[in-house]
Amino acid sequence: MASPEEILQAVGRSLTIIGDVSFPAIKPPPNNQIADADSHDEYCRIKRVVDTDTLHVITKATLCAYEALLKDALTGGSSLTPKQWGDLHTAFRSLLHLIGQNEPVTKNWANQKIMNGSHSVLDDRGAIRRWVQGHHVFLILIQGLIISLNCFESAFNDGVLEESLSALELATVLMDGSSAALHRAGDFSPLVYDKSVRPTMMPPNVLPGMSGILARDHRHLIQLLHSQRPLYGTLEPPLRQKYDEFVAAFGCAYEAHKLVCAHFGGGERPSLLNEKAQQSGVELLEELKHSRLKGFSQADRVARA
Repeated sequence: MASPEEILQAVGRSLTIIGDVSFPAIKPPPNNQIADADSHDEYCRIKRVVDTDTLHVITKATLCAYEALLKDALTGGSSLTPKQWGDLHTAFRSLLHLIGQNEPVTKNWANQKIMNGSHSVLDDRGAIRRWVQGHHVFLILIQGLIISLNCFESAFNDGVLEESLSALELATVLMDGSSAALHRAGDFSPLVYDKSVRPTMMPPNVLPGMSGILARDHRHLIQLLHSQRPLYGTLEPPLRQKYDEFVAAFGCAYEAHKLVCAHFGGGERPSLLNEKAQQSGVELLEELKHSRLKGFSQADRVARA
């Protein structure tokens, strides 16, 4: 199995082949008074682009995110479990396979050398970088998840079972990877979070109301899942089993978010988005999880009626 350094070199070679291509940026509207999706993009260092070669764009974005993840792990340490690293590696390899169609996906692709369970060793700047990069990685995987769900819907409507199964399996892999990405984003000390990271998400550093809920990729995913609910209720075996696995992974992603939130005091205080609310950040996430999973269950009951 390749070492982390060898993987990083391979990713770097792929980026070299692509070349230093720039894409026209989409300019956000100025003079916002409260944080919105554009503010969230700016905070996470995400540049939205418009280009006819969408395959080129998603390939470079995926490789850049993978490269940043590997570099950070090799230099800053990690306390993620082997399974969490395996989920991250498998998610990126699966997404790159979807893009290139030139390499089989390997499940549980973990490398023990990089996943030794050591604690992260980061200064304040390193923690901020990991926080931002972790969210960036999460959103790249969410974009891949959106692609996989669109592929599933297309294959299902065309009656192509094998492609439908593959697309749902990929969606589950990417959801597992996004859970691990959330853990990675918060892989540092709560003291450093309170001292250096949390203030970067508060005025005057950003507009008031900054929150991950503002991410347009996540919002698009939720809208897509809502639109596909009638379809999910019509599934028969073996698609039903793959769908159930995806829903379970979806719930685990919320649990991962809750754990990261609790790690940084979210079990006792509200989120930055609702600073005056009575419920804690963890309670808010549990409410959102319950609502999303209930929506899946309702779609099943309606379809089966």
